[in-house]
Amino acid sequence: MQNDLSLSSLEKNLNMEEILRLSHFLKGYLGNRKLEGLLNGGHHSPQRGQSLEFAQHREYAPLDDLKHLDWKVFAKSDKYYIKQFEKENHIRAYFCLDFSNSMNFKGEKSKFSKIDFAIHLALIIALYKLNQGEAISGITFDDRLRDQLPPKTKKDYFREILRLLVQSQEKFGQSTNLLQSLRGLSEQMLPKGICLIFSDVFDFNHGEYPLIDVCLELQKQGHQVVIFQTLDQEELTFPFEELTRFEGLEFGDEPIQLDPVSIKKAYLQEIEQYCQGLKQKCMAQGIAYQQINNALSLEEAIFQILGENR
Repeated sequence: MQNDLSLSSLEKNLNMEEILRLSHFLKGYLGNRKLEGLLNGGHHSPQRGQSLEFAQHREYAPLDDLKHLDWKVFAKSDKYYIKQFEKENHIRAYFCLDFSNSMNFKGEKSKFSKIDFAIHLALIIALYKLNQGEAISGITFDDRLRDQLPPKTKKDYFREILRLLVQSQEKFGQSTNLLQSLRGLSEQMLPKGICLIFSDVFDFNHGEYPLIDVCLELQKQGHQVVIFQTLDQEELTFPFEELTRFEGLEFGDEPIQLDPVSIKKAYLQEIEQYCQGLKQKCMAQGIAYQQINNALSLEEAIFQILGENR
């Protein structure tokens, strides 16, 4: 098929060797450890117990807790059956990536643009989860929800996720609307899982932190939410020293030429205040948060996500 891109053409702008290596590393590193923190997705537990996910009936046996008896079944069959439940710990992972134009930014010394860095990290984690038997989904957005793949566990599904993310790079949206984009996602009432959101969270036209409101909506539906605030090193350090022409990436602002030294202190204070405010609001609402920047190697970023120094 003409539109069925080969893996080689999809991979040409990706470091697939690192993606494969680091996904394999995650499997070995985490091993039998209890999977916690930012990558918490888990699997169906083989243990039976009380939880919200019904599994099956079995006949009543002596010493069974009577509170688990299914009285409706008894009324119909005159037999005693126990309701069993299966623990479910977020076995679906929704990878939500921001393809607004600001994510296309790449500083002079950066190896990756912000979206390239986010794609690599998302694919590393997605491949790991897929190999663990979890279902993965790919979702793209900018000023609205764009493309979406349903969660699946098929081994060859990684190729579909890869295709979605790589092809989305060819159609960056001009602006960001986190509220509208991800509210569209919450309105779908997706089966509960873990939502991993990769975005610079630069949406200043729709409230102070519009992403928080949507994350709370997703939480109410039973989702765990993780925000990976993806930034370029230049955005965090503002290294400019000579008279520079600055251009807005999204909102159609007129370019402005100014002396960066004169505004550096105020800029750094503002970006620090904004990022810290986002982190604090996430923590207060039980939303997992991690700032990642493309000055790190992919390996360093993975260790940072795991909460380890490298």
